[in-house]
Amino acid sequence: MKRDLYAEVTARILADLETGAAPWIKPWSATPGANVPCNAVSNRPYSGCNVILLWMARRAGYRAPRFLTFKQALELGGHVRKGERGTKVYFVKQLEVKEDGDGKSQTRLVPMMREYTVFNVDQCDALSDIVTAGKPMRARNPDARDDLADQFLRATSADIREGHGEAYYVPSRDFAGYIEHWIELLKADKRAFFTACSQGSKAADYLRGLVLAEPTEFAA
Repeated sequence: MKRDLYAEVTARILADLETGAAPWIKPWSATPGANVPCNAVSNRPYSGCNVILLWMARRAGYRAPRFLTFKQALELGGHVRKGERGTKVYFVKQLEVKEDGDGKSQTRLVPMMREYTVFNVDQCDALSDIVTAGKPMRARNPDARDDLADQFLRATSADIREGHGEAYYVPSRDFAGYIEHWIELLKADKRAFFTACSQGSKAADYLRGLVLAEPTEFAA
C-alpha cells in the first residue's frame, strides 16, 4: 500500500494540537544559535514544515537544534547510538514528466515529496565539537540593541509592538495569534500544513531579501 506522506505529517501535527502542545509557540527569551534547526554538516537552516517538525523533536531535551543523517554521522567519523530513533523530515523535488498529446510533446513539473531521517547531534557519539556545537556565535552586549536586528525590522515596515510578555499576531489589526484554530482545516485538507509552511518560508525569504544581499541556502 502506497504511503500518504502528507497525511502522515498532518496526523503528527494534529496529535500535538489536540493535546494542547503547540510546537511553534515562541517565548521572548532566546539562546543565540539554539533556535533554528540546521544541518550539522552544512550549517544550512531547515525550512518549511521541517522547522516545526524538528522543534517538536527537541522536546527530548537536545542541547542544540543541529541534525544530520545516519550516513553523514558515519562520514564524519562518528555514529548514531544504537537504539536512537530519528526524526522524519521532508523535501519536495520537482520531477520533469514528458507527455504526448495532440501530436505534441510537452513537459510539466510534478512535485514529489521525499522523506529522510535525521538525528540530533546529541543522539550521536564521536562527533567533533565543531559539528555538535557549530561555529562560535558572535558575542553581543545583552544590554544593548542589536543594530542588525533593528535594521532588519525597519526594512520590513512591519507594525511591531512590544509588551505584555507574549509573542503573537492579531489578524484583525495586522499586528498576531497562532494556529490553534486550524485543527478543523488540517483535518479537511492534508496539504494545508505544507502550504502554510511554504508560504511562511516565502514570506521570510522576501523580508530577508529586503536587507540581505544574498539569499539564505536551506538544508537538503
